[in-house]
Amino acid sequence: MKFNQYLRLRRRAVDELVARAEGSERTTREPDVRSYAYLGDAVYSLYVRRKLVETGIVSTRVLHDLAAQIVSAKAQSRVLLQMEDELTAEEREFCRRARNASVHTPASATVGEYHRSTAWEALLGYYAWRERHDRIDTLLASAWRIVTGELADEIIA
Repeated sequence: MKFNQYLRLRRRAVDELVARAEGSERTTREPDVRSYAYLGDAVYSLYVRRKLVETGIVSTRVLHDLAAQIVSAKAQSRVLLQMEDELTAEEREFCRRARNASVHTPASATVGEYHRSTAWEALLGYYAWRERHDRIDTLLASAWRIVTGELADEIIA
């Protein structure tokens, strides 16, 4: 994205936020996959951080390192792969569409891993947008079982 395009988008976002804060009635558009993924990333990150804080560990370095490992694209990709059978047909189709969305791929994961992690985040964001906390709770609980199992296997190995 070119810098001038970034500045226009940022200005538009600020104008929208100000208008909403001033009580302007605005029509909320359906988010796209990238927006769902952005929201889902926050949902997952907060859930993981909360679970880590519940351990009683007070070292922020340990908490951060574990959180970074768990919310990495590689780890999220493995979660989605292992949870595929638990998803409804509609969720699998949503994830398929989200995986095919055009996103930037960092060097820390393969293209496939990054696309699957984006699909996982988008699914969480989709349910967060619709305030389907019951389904989010179910998905996160399953993901946590997978993640903690992998962590335990890593420590044992």
